[in-house]
Amino acid sequence: MRRLLPVLIAMTWLAEGRAAAGADLVCVEPLVDKGLVRSGSPLAQRFTLVNRGREAVEITEVKPSCGCLVPRLEKRLLQAGEQGVLDLAINTLTSATGLQNWRVQVFYTCASRSEELNLQLRANVVPEITVEPAALVVFTSGPLQRTIYLIERRPQPLALAGLRTTSPYLRVQAGAAGRDDAGHWTRSITLDVLPDFPEGRHEETLAIIPADPAFGEWHVPITVVKRVRNSVSFTPETLTFTGPVGQALPARLLRLRGQEDQPVVVERVEATDPALRCDWAQGPGQQVTLKVSVDTAKAPHGLQAEVRCYLRQPTLQMVSIPVTWIVK
Repeated sequence: MRRLLPVLIAMTWLAEGRAAAGADLVCVEPLVDKGLVRSGSPLAQRFTLVNRGREAVEITEVKPSCGCLVPRLEKRLLQAGEQGVLDLAINTLTSATGLQNWRVQVFYTCASRSEELNLQLRANVVPEITVEPAALVVFTSGPLQRTIYLIERRPQPLALAGLRTTSPYLRVQAGAAGRDDAGHWTRSITLDVLPDFPEGRHEETLAIIPADPAFGEWHVPITVVKRVRNSVSFTPETLTFTGPVGQALPARLLRLRGQEDQPVVVERVEATDPALRCDWAQGPGQQVTLKVSVDTAKAPHGLQAEVRCYLRQPTLQMVSIPVTWIVK
């Protein structure tokens, strides 16, 4: 036992030295439950981060679990014993209803080691104000019009102070609120992509501004992909699935057609989300038929993705088809 005592003391010192040398980035309250939250109402949370180690910690990345989370980090470098703040804003207008668990991964380094801290915000989102679709992806080679619906489960609809987009090439106009078949107040918002919209991929935002300042602004992400008109068209131009979580959705068909009935030959098809499945077959005639389905178990909160078809004929090109699943 006397021979083992120096060994045990040395091992204890070594363990204590390793613990002291390592970083210990912690959050005072890593899990926050907000209880019941009405969709459309503002939701934010401040997480306090503390470096309890003896070495400086550098935060390299803050990764939210979905696009409805907007993190803002106060500072990236925390010295030993120093604390910082991570503010998290949640767009409840585009969040799915029911019990939601939003997660944020905080990646950091200390003494050449890479570590990770997980934060979580929980709330039960009660549907009061929703927007469909929650995010819009538009593929076009010219002027195009799309419609967004603002749905309110309230005794009276909110008045709107205005609409605003981040692009001068997008024009929006709101219609009057009226009752739908379910008795909800529904208002259509028409979005026009103007003819001179520049080519390329553009990430824009539609701001819906209610007259009641207690609600703040509602932001709807809009992606516009303006492409050069090519030799292949597809019908329909977008695929939209609608249905509840856990229920099988019927597959949708889409046709690719070449100009002047030129033959269309597919080399391969890829999906940008594992919840999408796509098969294709030649026909009818010189066209190609795509069969697209959604595995709702792999995308429980809805879907915004693309099917990408790589063609050999009539020319070497890639055709992107936007696919959306709206949770009902």
